Amino acid sequence: MMQDVTHKIKSRIVMAKAAFNKKKAFFTSKVDLNLRQELVKRSIWSKALYSAEDWTLQKADLAVLWKFQNLVLQWMEKISWNNGVINEILYIR
Repeated sequence: MMQDVTHKIKSRIVMAKAAFNKKKAFFTSKVDLNLRQELVKRSIWSKALYSAEDWTLQKADLAVLWKFQNLVLQWMEKISWNNGVINEILYIR
């Protein structure tokens, strides 16, 4: 059962990444960051968390979701992973 939830989370994240990539030009544009974040929440996170109310999350599952959230924020701000930006700074912007 636990493996099943982890597999569902990973497959939902793959779908969410594909949805982000379809609209990548907009999500990485110079449009107001708050607007882009709101649209990401409505379009990307709705795909990533579809049927999440049925999931029993483990610590590792939460880590995967946090990692994906930070990755999306980095993509939106065009921050390379090797720039050394810590995750807390992403939420301040």
